[in-house]
Amino acid sequence: DRADTAQKVTWIVPMAELYSGIRKRPLLRREQFCQSYLSLIHGAKGLIYFRYPVMHQKSIATLEALGDQFKVLGPIAVTPEIEQTIDYSPARFDPKNNKFPDVQVSLKRKPSGGSVLLAANTRPFPVDVSFRVSLLKNEGSVTQLFRPENHTVKDSSFGETVEPLGTRAYVLPDAAVGQLPVQITVQTQPQPNQADPRYAAGAVSYTHLTLPTKA
Repeated sequence: DRADTAQKVTWIVPMAELYSGIRKRPLLRREQFCQSYLSLIHGAKGLIYFRYPVMHQKSIATLEALGDQFKVLGPIAVTPEIEQTIDYSPARFDPKNNKFPDVQVSLKRKPSGGSVLLAANTRPFPVDVSFRVSLLKNEGSVTQLFRPENHTVKDSSFGETVEPLGTRAYVLPDAAVGQLPVQITVQTQPQPNQADPRYAAGAVSYTHLTLPTKA
């Protein structure tokens, strides 16, 4: 909202590996993907990674893999925004009180037509999630960018289990955007008993890596 008011492009500066050579450990692969996807979900049009410096080959490989995805996601990020309302349940989006849903989403346009629902699981444990999108028909299927999975649509909804800090780019079936705003309902069932210890004591907090431009 602040970027819109100032009529400026939103730029996010996520860390590439470390904020400090003394405190915290380097970001792991899923952590890097999660913070980068969250940036796009909340309106970033470009990313400049903070280098302090990059010292590990795995970090370089992660950034290379992320760069390959962003060759596709970058053009999607700069398309005109889709007017949308997102209802998160049971966890709500309340940044002022430091409360965030398990899985955060945003609907984006594809430059070639159609739309993509970006999603990021901000938790160190798996989350069962269902997405209901008003522009979806009652049946059909949803594909993914970068992954081979398909998801059956029923009652304008689809879902799956997203791994700890997992990211998704769901390609919705070609359909004209109907009545605006598009209504999106995200319902989650977290599995905290399956927390991955590598992420539970993480390098950073993933729920609010970016200051959201839209609630």
